[in-house]
Amino acid sequence: MVFGVVKDFVDGLFDKQSKNKPNPTSGQTDKSQASVLLKTLKENERKIVEALINYGEMTQAELAVRTGIPKSTLSRILQDLETRGIIIRYNSGMTKTVKLRGY
Repeated sequence: MVFGVVKDFVDGLFDKQSKNKPNPTSGQTDKSQASVLLKTLKENERKIVEALINYGEMTQAELAVRTGIPKSTLSRILQDLETRGIIIRYNSGMTKTVKLRGY
């Protein structure tokens, strides 16, 4: 149940047409909603999502450098975030590229 709510929240949060516009149901801007979402994530998950918000899509290797999370740990966390629908990973040559879902 919680994962579905987070997934729906991320979908709405990164809808390019509504970025930084007030949410009619809550009166909050997407920026404040992002703050709420980040508070629900574990520390390393938060580092990953923040890096993707700030720098956009990037390779897993680049994400490991930017976050300071070891590659093996990062891979496990990314698999979980992908299962929960928060991120998307796709093959890019010999590496995987990561981006926020709907971003």
